Amino acid sequence: MATARVWDDEFRRRVERHQASRGPQWTNIEEEKALSRHDVAGRVVVVDCVTLWCTNFFFDLDSDVQAALAAAREEFDRLTAQDAT
Repeated sequence: MATARVWDDEFRRRVERHQASRGPQWTNIEEEKALSRHDVAGRVVVVDCVTLWCTNFFFDLDSDVQAALAAAREEFDRLTAQDAT
């Protein structure tokens, strides 16, 4: 699961290069925050990048650290409730 939020054109090009370099063995899900809305039961999941994922909550919640951490924890709990690795 790719959590990067595209902030500008330079970063957009970086993301596009990364997407183009992925091999066919990867199934990729682009998701800024709501990781649990995707059915990952029975699958191995790599979250890239947890730091950017948390930053998305922080910015969306007006830099409120406690609210961002609480929202990220709630979402993480919903994700880990699925039977995935």
